[in-house]
Amino acid sequence: MKALFQPLDRLCTTGFLLITVALSGCRGTSTPEAVLITALDAIQKKDLATFRSVLAEDALQEFGDLAGTGLKFLSHEMHGRTLQIQEVVLLNTRHLKTGDREHIYSAKVTSAPSGSLLHSSFKEATVSCVSSAPRSHRESHTPPPNCLILNLSAAAPESPPQTADPSPRQTVTLLTSLDLNQTGFRGVGRKFKTYNDELEVSFRAHFERLGYRVVVKHLANQFDLASALRSPESVAVFWLSHAGAGTSAVGVSSGAIVDSHGFDVSAAFASTHPNLRFLAIVGCNSQGVINAKKFPASLALKVFDKKIDAKLGLTEAMRASKATLNLPGIRTGFESACETRLGFPVEMTRNLSAELRDKLFHALRVENNGKVLGYFPAGKPGDSQSETLYLDLDATGAAQYSASASSLKLVADVGSNPVMPLDEISVGSLTISTPWPGAHWKTFSRPDGAPMGVTKNILIYDGIDQIQAAPVPYQPFACRPLPAIGPAMEPAPQQ
Repeated sequence: MKALFQPLDRLCTTGFLLITVALSGCRGTSTPEAVLITALDAIQKKDLATFRSVLAEDALQEFGDLAGTGLKFLSHEMHGRTLQIQEVVLLNTRHLKTGDREHIYSAKVTSAPSGSLLHSSFKEATVSCVSSAPRSHRESHTPPPNCLILNLSAAAPESPPQTADPSPRQTVTLLTSLDLNQTGFRGVGRKFKTYNDELEVSFRAHFERLGYRVVVKHLANQFDLASALRSPESVAVFWLSHAGAGTSAVGVSSGAIVDSHGFDVSAAFASTHPNLRFLAIVGCNSQGVINAKKFPASLALKVFDKKIDAKLGLTEAMRASKATLNLPGIRTGFESACETRLGFPVEMTRNLSAELRDKLFHALRVENNGKVLGYFPAGKPGDSQSETLYLDLDATGAAQYSASASSLKLVADVGSNPVMPLDEISVGSLTISTPWPGAHWKTFSRPDGAPMGVTKNILIYDGIDQIQAAPVPYQPFACRPLPAIGPAMEPAPQQ
């Protein structure tokens, strides 16, 4: 039985089709979908020459110099299965020294036994598409991109739905956000496949031995960072990325802490859960970016006042955490005071246009007069996201509150980014609804209606100036007690 393949590219015919017959018009290397179809077709036919032609150098090394062993193994895996390409997402864009532009995409390949419609995760692919810039003013058109596969690995099995854990555990989180394509991240030990793997293994081993639940996320953004900092189960968060203060780091603006895409995430550190006890910001000169006075006295902070290597910096931060995370008062569990406020709920919706396929819809932060109201995760074209945010307003009388353009101005910000071209970034389309009548916001725009900002949109309030409604109680942070680490999770005795 030959493998079957269902393409999702709009230019290709949809439906379950024999890969060797019906997809000849979809093969090629001009789109991520096309190069994956070409690779999967070559795997099915055991066509080593074509398979090698669509692999980048790193992928060739992964599958062997001739890629023959990898081809045989993949062909065996895919035999008699139906395949689909799903969730093709733009991850990053960078300009090469040649003047060309490189787009990095991720894609998921799912599979099902022939005759079944129940698909499951099968492979994760990373694809590089390089668009050549016109070499002279005489060129009338831009040549199509050339795409190559950087990685084709087994996908992690999808976990079945689980009920919420009624017994929360103290969590230590590592968030890394490094562009591993940059020089300086090639030195990986032989036991590790990637630089991130090497960072993760030692981190997990250290804190799991102490009995903590360990969460690790690579290529993290400001939504991931805020989620960890604001989680009631977090006792420690380690953030690792480039930073710059005083003097600029490579690709980093002075006074910024950036993620792997170059977006500044430093504003997310301003809001931490009362349960958090240790925070490490591993990045060059991170001390100059973060004002330690803004953090509560109960939070131990580890930052750096010099250039620091990622591995050495993480090791130093882990060593510094011992003074806090080994304390009996932390390990026996605790519950911090849980604040309740009064505020006015508003529903913000973020629509990401399906037509803007080449735009990066990064994680979004929403503020009101310098106070963070909430975050939206990164998304892909076609997504629609909604969040309930709470506004604090001044009372002007019984059940009457002042609503003005200055008090209700909202700022939606993905973070400044001096690295990525602005025409590749989009905040999305934002709308706001309220439970009281007469409220309205408009986006600060140019005469043609386009938002004035690219990485930051300002929403100006132009509704009624007095709200006849009562505020409702809400909690800025979710509140759950942290239990003691049980006997089964006690640390191993020191040798």
